[in-house]
Amino acid sequence: MSLRYRLKIQSIAVAIALVFFLIALSFCAVALFYNFSQYFSVDVSALLTAAVYLILVLIVLSFARLFSLLDRRQCGPLRRTKRHNPVEAALQDSLDPEIRDWVKQNPGRSLTLTLLAGMVLGSSNDARDLLKKYCERYFNEH
Repeated sequence: MSLRYRLKIQSIAVAIALVFFLIALSFCAVALFYNFSQYFSVDVSALLTAAVYLILVLIVLSFARLFSLLDRRQCGPLRRTKRHNPVEAALQDSLDPEIRDWVKQNPGRSLTLTLLAGMVLGSSNDARDLLKKYCERYFNEH
């Protein structure tokens, strides 16, 4: 069995398990609500049920944040080592140094700009034709 086939099966299994988990979580919420409604009014028991789930979400997110910080500290020296990738080196050499520095300083803005450019180029035939003409002219000159 190939790796790709096993990954597909594993992804489907995780998706099915996630659906069953969400169903079980909703049943737990209903059970918790009914338990609280024996002691409190309906409004208060709904509020308490939501508060319990909110506290659980915050606990899970804080543990995830803690583990990600610990993981970064352990993997810090490994990430600093540069790997030699010829494609990345060629792309870095072809970029203007000012653009490269701006992208390093503003990764969020550059990602947003790239996403917007992809949306414009994907949805507009005129913009794609203009970009093709520009690239043809640029590569013919160089």
